[in-house]
Amino acid sequence: TALEDLEAGVLRVLHDQSFLDDPTRLLRLARYAARLHFHAEPRTVRLANAAVAGGAVATVSGPRLGSELRLLAGEPDPLAAMGALADLRVDTAVDPDFGLEDPGLAARALALLPGDGRRDRLVLAAAAHRIPTPRLAALLAWLSFSAGDRDAIRDAATRAATMSDALARATRPSEIAAAAAGASPELIAFAGALGASGPARDWLARLRHVRLAIDGSDLLAAGLRSGPAIGQGLRAALAAKLDGRTPDPESELAEALRAVRASG
Repeated sequence: TALEDLEAGVLRVLHDQSFLDDPTRLLRLARYAARLHFHAEPRTVRLANAAVAGGAVATVSGPRLGSELRLLAGEPDPLAAMGALADLRVDTAVDPDFGLEDPGLAARALALLPGDGRRDRLVLAAAAHRIPTPRLAALLAWLSFSAGDRDAIRDAATRAATMSDALARATRPSEIAAAAAGASPELIAFAGALGASGPARDWLARLRHVRLAIDGSDLLAAGLRSGPAIGQGLRAALAAKLDGRTPDPESELAEALRAVRASG
């Protein structure tokens, strides 16, 4: 009975055609298994495996499949949910290269992700990082991900290895900042998990929050003309502050003016 299944932590399909009538139930099976720490009973597993092997996932529209993937990635334990999806072989039914081949990699990335990062985006990027960029872009569009989600997932999935190398080469805080400029927290966390954990953690926890005490108005007041030189001076002052060379506003201003004058 249903109460017995509940007490035993068992998930059971209602009828033999259930996964064929609505293949999105395969993804919900994975979600509930992860969330409740339940397991599917043998008949349900056989029916799920048969549905996946028969191509049931391919009959689902992109928007419906994408909706289920977003819900799955948003679970309290998305790694367990992705693992349950892999057990059913639903991940590779979405794309042959989709899925958490290395759950430990994703776990390390999630451990680095700060509070303002998106866990769902990071998990999906980790699952998609083996998909070639053009195919990934097309897949995310077909799955009806929002433009912001598409860009963030694709960026983290396809740039993490290069970013990891750049962060690993950085020897000063200003070099870490230069490598990480414009990158999302998800990209930096994934790059850190690939091997540059120290620089990634330093950027996410501390360096990205460093701000100058001066701004463009201070440079104008010091005699600089409005134009590209203002930005150049502020960037030089920020790099010096990151490296610990400008302890006060006066030294920040001096560094900015020095950099502009040195460039001619």
